[in-house]
Amino acid sequence: MKTLYIECAMGAAGDMLTAALLELMPDKEAALAKLNAMGIPGVVFEAKPSEKCGITGTDAGAILGLNPYRSAFQVYHDKISDTIENIDNEAMRQGRDLEDYVAQRFSEETGFKVRRANAIYQSEEHPLLLADFDRLIVGQKAGLECKTVSPFSADKWADGKIPAHYLAQVDHYLAVSGFDCWYVAALIFGRELVIHKIVTDKQVLSDLIDKEELFWTNHVVPQMKSLFYYLHSMLIHLVETGL
Repeated sequence: MKTLYIECAMGAAGDMLTAALLELMPDKEAALAKLNAMGIPGVVFEAKPSEKCGITGTDAGAILGLNPYRSAFQVYHDKISDTIENIDNEAMRQGRDLEDYVAQRFSEETGFKVRRANAIYQSEEHPLLLADFDRLIVGQKAGLECKTVSPFSADKWADGKIPAHYLAQVDHYLAVSGFDCWYVAALIFGRELVIHKIVTDKQVLSDLIDKEELFWTNHVVPQMKSLFYYLHSMLIHLVETGL
């Protein structure tokens, strides 16, 4: 038997604490069933991906219209829908499988020690902004984004270039973390490892945050509200008509 001690010197939000404890459960569905079995009036426990609750790094490029593979409308639809967008392909799987290798090669080239982040991060100043970092640089206020690149896309990384949607992703991470810089390590299959350092530019980050929050406020929030009022009105109608 193991005992978990929780010191809440500054308090704790019930939903966030419950979510954190739920992550420790081997069978999350069974744990949710037990929570709902308590029968708390007006309370239903559901587990939804944190990405639904805010804007992530991979959303940034799409919102700015810079991502050739994903549009702002797709981000919008994903945020307001109850379904979980599960995009995956062989290239994405290789990227995940080779992330450790890219991080290792980065450490070899730079001498920097890295560690996994193992958490979803949220900006304190702008809670809407979320991030899932690949790695953090030990002893520095810096992080690392690992990429794998097909040789057919090598030209997009030539002469010091970084694809615009990846740069937006890194700027988003800088905005969330408040770090001084971020590194991008891109493994071009069969050719080379490309490393770039992106230094925080406060004006760039300010513009990015404004556009992301505007996207959420002008598009995502109104649709969520209209959906809520529709469901609320439908529920009242059912109660009044006795259906």
